[in-house]
Amino acid sequence: RSEYGNATLGARAEKHSAYGTSFVPRFVYTKVFDRFHFKALASGAFKAPAVQNIVASPDVNPERARVFEAEFGAQITDSAYITMNGYDVTIDNPIIYVYSCPDPDAACIDTFVNYEKTGSRGVELEAVYQLGSVHAGASYSFYTSKDKNSVDIYQVPGNDSVNIGFPAHKVTGNVTVDVTEKLASTVSMVYRSKRYGETSVDEDGNPTFKALSPTLLVNANVHYTDLLGIAGLSGRVGVYNLLSSRYKVPQGYWGDHAPLPAEPFELLVDLTYRFGL
Repeated sequence: RSEYGNATLGARAEKHSAYGTSFVPRFVYTKVFDRFHFKALASGAFKAPAVQNIVASPDVNPERARVFEAEFGAQITDSAYITMNGYDVTIDNPIIYVYSCPDPDAACIDTFVNYEKTGSRGVELEAVYQLGSVHAGASYSFYTSKDKNSVDIYQVPGNDSVNIGFPAHKVTGNVTVDVTEKLASTVSMVYRSKRYGETSVDEDGNPTFKALSPTLLVNANVHYTDLLGIAGLSGRVGVYNLLSSRYKVPQGYWGDHAPLPAEPFELLVDLTYRFGL
């Protein structure tokens, strides 16, 4: 610790009976000045194949990861705070599960193989506001896998900037109002940009991919503590997907499976009692 900031340096070393010695460092620097803060991080990671990986594929090798991250935050007012974060993640020799049927007259097989690399880079923005009985937050995140991913079963054909099943852009927001000391109401939303998933097959039986429409999910709930005047008893009524958006969940890889539909509308009612209050 010093007036110039705080630095943390660490590492993990291990010796694996099958894969030898690995050494992964970690460095973090943080600094707070006036209403601002800064963070820089660089770290590594090592993952040896699990027993099932080795049994199915004796030649599979460990995977290693490298992570770089920087964050800047500012307290705009006594009630508002923002942070901006950028990151870069690379996984070398990722262990990928592959289900294949090389022989039409024999059973299909499960295998694990090492690809060259995978990963992503992106940015995240977050804002938080709190004043009296109102608590609000919003965030935006963006990622790209361009020049980071060589795993073909994760890639959208003809588009190496995004991975199958994952939106490049996401926006979230939430507002909570404490109506009284015991009654609170919350509204939240999640917007996801278009995603890609397997929607059909061509005349040769190969999967074809289609962009799924952007979706907006809105949720709301009301929470009351000390319900019926009983200390420790609380009740909640909530609604998931208030707008009944037609949300679908595609697989995040080439899996020969159509996107699964999510619940169009869900009502939640629960009671909770905490002892010892």
